[in-house]
Amino acid sequence: ALLVLAGPARGLRFLAWLPLTTAALWLVSVSSTAGGLLYSYRVLGPALPVLAVLAGALARWPRPARLACAGLLAVSALDASQRHWTFLDYFAGTPRLASPAAAALHQSALLDYRRLALWEALGPAAGDGVILADQPIFGVVGASRGIRITTFSSPLAHALTLAGAETSRAEIIRGLRQAGVRFVVLVEESEDARAINRRHPGISRLLEKPPVGYHRGLAIYDLAKEEA
Repeated sequence: ALLVLAGPARGLRFLAWLPLTTAALWLVSVSSTAGGLLYSYRVLGPALPVLAVLAGALARWPRPARLACAGLLAVSALDASQRHWTFLDYFAGTPRLASPAAAALHQSALLDYRRLALWEALGPAAGDGVILADQPIFGVVGASRGIRITTFSSPLAHALTLAGAETSRAEIIRGLRQAGVRFVVLVEESEDARAINRRHPGISRLLEKPPVGYHRGLAIYDLAKEEA
């Protein structure tokens, strides 16, 4: 509509400011997004259709500029196609390429975890505390069974998810306890899941000591038995 009302040249100049405005709003939102930097990327979503329109205007550009921009778009498209079958290591870290079969196995395991009796055992043991789990699907399990399960997108997990390389394990445990977390449950059913956890600055600190137990690919940490 802008292109029609304002004319192609003026409309494109106006559209060019919209992605920049969206990027500015994203930068402001990062510090207040519960899941940290990774979850804040969704704020950039509105810029995508505008960028698509601007990309369509490449036909008006001189040939050298079109070729250069087309090359950049091709590289971005290749990266996006790889990410379709990857697990993000942490935040904006380099993705690890995984096969469709590995991704399907991971998803199947998550669905199986929903049916475990483990949650009924951890719920009463946690008392007034919270169970912190690394997969969003576990939050659905908690809501359906009346168990206080929260995920890494919650502000309660900030001591873990926003930890830096210099943050000590004791500081992470102390921060989680202050947030009311009693148990931390990590999925470690595959080498991919373990590799992702090992590369995360906060989770890797938690992995420096063994969990209190394993249950069908889930590592369980009891913060009441941890030194902080």
